Amino acid sequence: MVKSKSFGARVFVVVNALVIGLLAASCLIPLIHVFAISLSDKSSASGGLVALWPVKFTLESYKYVINRAPFWTAMLVSLKRVLVGVSLNKAVIVGAIGATRTLHDGMKVSMDCRQGSVQSLAE
Repeated sequence: MVKSKSFGARVFVVVNALVIGLLAASCLIPLIHVFAISLSDKSSASGGLVALWPVKFTLESYKYVINRAPFWTAMLVSLKRVLVGVSLNKAVIVGAIGATRTLHDGMKVSMDCRQGSVQSLAE
């Protein structure tokens, strides 16, 4: 048997949903505005005519950024940082897992991440 919610519980759910919705909108609206400016032509953007929808749609700003060398340098630096960070984190996690695992008779084990096998350090 399902007990119906009290009036106070229903009011809480509605108010909670409204507050969370307003907070979400206050985070998303500025992002949508900046994106709309980036897709609008220069005169409309500098004239303050853009709100949440692009005015005189253009991709010129994106073409300008993509054709500049500093953009690709920054992209390469970001890619290197991601690859190094993921590799180091994976190595640390695999090492930590291997350091904490024991066999049934209490021996420590080593995990070989290349083959996914577990070997005893006593061998």
